[in-house]
Amino acid sequence: MALKAKAKALFKEEERALRQLKRTENITKLNSLVPAAVAALEEVVGPSFEREDGTVVENDQKVCVKAAKEILNRSGYKTQEKNEGQPISISMYVPRHMRKPGEGHLETTTITIDPKKDGEE
Repeated sequence: MALKAKAKALFKEEERALRQLKRTENITKLNSLVPAAVAALEEVVGPSFEREDGTVVENDQKVCVKAAKEILNRSGYKTQEKNEGQPISISMYVPRHMRKPGEGHLETTTITIDPKKDGEE
């Protein structure tokens, strides 16, 4: 039995080393793509761009805004959504078997989540 446990531990160690090697390779590949990704975002942010064949294409304004937001978000200037931080109320159906005595007529309950109170009700 000790031999099996030792082989199993050796296998896990090798597997962990290979996983780490692959992770390092993938990170290196991703890092090499960063300049091209930034260039693509810069191209999309502009009002138009030129294709390889020389034709000029107008960018959709929605795409430009999304690209600009992405650049700002990745640069640490995350935009706050209009309703962000506001309480959210959710009405939920309560099955008959989950209702408390005297609440048989109440088919729904409302749960309010307030982000300012760390999600506590």
